[in-house]
Amino acid sequence: MSTQNNNEESFLDKAKNALHNLSEKAEDIWDAAKDKAEELKDKAGDAIEKIEDKAEGIWDAAKEKVTDIGDSIQGKAEHIKDETKETLAHSAEAVEKKAGEIKKDLS
Repeated sequence: MSTQNNNEESFLDKAKNALHNLSEKAEDIWDAAKDKAEELKDKAGDAIEKIEDKAEGIWDAAKEKVTDIGDSIQGKAEHIKDETKETLAHSAEAVEKKAGEIKKDLS
């Protein structure tokens, strides 16, 4: 019976070793999966940061263009206002002059 006991112990030892090895492999696989997940998380964070930077750059460029257009419109409006004032001033002078001439002719 001692051979049978030795065989049983040998079988149990082999089973324990197999389970221990399997446990170690599972732990290694789990650690590798955690490392990969962390790596992917970091890469995703970097990608999101790049997208945010690009979006901010696009926003700044658009804001600058809108400001430039606004400034241009304001400049044109000022120019038109000045021209209109000048035209009205000349018209008023012309009307005064004509009124003076008519008054002179009527006198």
